[in-house]
Amino acid sequence: MRSKRAAETVSRNVRRLRHARGWRQEDAGQRLGSFLGEPWSKANWSAAEQVGKPRQKPWTAVELVAMAALFGVPVGELLTAPSCRACSGAPPLGFTCNVCGVRAEGGEGRG
Repeated sequence: MRSKRAAETVSRNVRRLRHARGWRQEDAGQRLGSFLGEPWSKANWSAAEQVGKPRQKPWTAVELVAMAALFGVPVGELLTAPSCRACSGAPPLGFTCNVCGVRAEGGEGRG
């Protein structure tokens, strides 16, 4: 269970960092290609950002290092839950925090 939570934290951080840079999933996938040797498709990127799904993406060490390099952050930042003043990491169910990018799955909301 702990590894699933870690994977969810990485997925949330990847989404947050991508949004902070204003990149579309396609853009980020192309940029990631320079670190992994081949780009990620929009579908791959979308799957990587999914949280709370039965088939949560298992992140590899190579992917973590590539993501950290892509976003210019230490690997540890990808593994650390964001601390957000606006939502404390827990926006209302079904909504996405506009500050940190964390999405609370479920319910009917925007995001």
